[in-house]
Amino acid sequence: MLRRFALGLLTAIVLLPASCTREEPDRLPGGSPLSTAINRAADFLGSTPLEHDELWFVHQASRRLGRGFPRWAAGLRENAAPAGAEQVLAELRDLDMHRFPLLIGQQTILALPRPARSTDKKTANQLISEMFFAVHDCRAEKADTVERVRGLLGLELHGYLLAHQAWMLAVAASRGCVSVEEAAPYRKGMGEQLQSELVASQGLDDLDLERMAVLCLLDLCHWVPKDSFDRAIAHQLPSGSWGKIPPAGGEPKMLRETHTVALGFFALASLNEMADPPSKRSGLGCERRASAR
Repeated sequence: MLRRFALGLLTAIVLLPASCTREEPDRLPGGSPLSTAINRAADFLGSTPLEHDELWFVHQASRRLGRGFPRWAAGLRENAAPAGAEQVLAELRDLDMHRFPLLIGQQTILALPRPARSTDKKTANQLISEMFFAVHDCRAEKADTVERVRGLLGLELHGYLLAHQAWMLAVAASRGCVSVEEAAPYRKGMGEQLQSELVASQGLDDLDLERMAVLCLLDLCHWVPKDSFDRAIAHQLPSGSWGKIPPAGGEPKMLRETHTVALGFFALASLNEMADPPSKRSGLGCERRASAR
């Protein structure tokens, strides 16, 4: 009887798909330019400690990629303990993000070049910190916190500040602070502005990758110009980095390569998600398949 049980167990193991008999790898199969770029970026990100904004995008990208990526992201090293606004990023790192419905039929987008910052560096950093804290504290049942977020969402911004504003909108909708209906016009307006800035760009820099990332965060990845994605894949170095590519007026010594790679990783992971069936990302659910046999 023991022998029959062993043979039956062996047969069941052989019949189960490979993804059920071993852990999913933390790399994408195949040799397409997109999967190669994602794997290279993952290798680069795993080679050095990351800042907390970088870890936020890497963790969210790993959730979109599925397979073994979330487990890989959880083991990445932090550059330092979170302090100040960074604590918000650490706490919201694995937030279940609201997935917005498909938005189509946008008007023709004009190319609108914009500088990297809407204001001076000190004011910009203060405003970004305010966005982090406002969305972290926001509760639907607390009118004052909701009004604080609405006030920040109503600002007309561009460049890096617009990118952070779009991040705040996505997080606010995910936490129930702003309703999906209320988020809709903000999402469309920010999406059009981000797209117009990308259309105006003839190259590729850190801000371009940040614009691409937050467009995808708003589930507007299909609004990213094809040329932008093509440049992101073509300009990536074999190491997985894009080098130091600050925007015009940016400060090269203040820009971390890992910041650019984390943003590119999220944008490319989102592009991959658009074409990758959920079953291939999640492993399908071995328990259900095994019980159905």
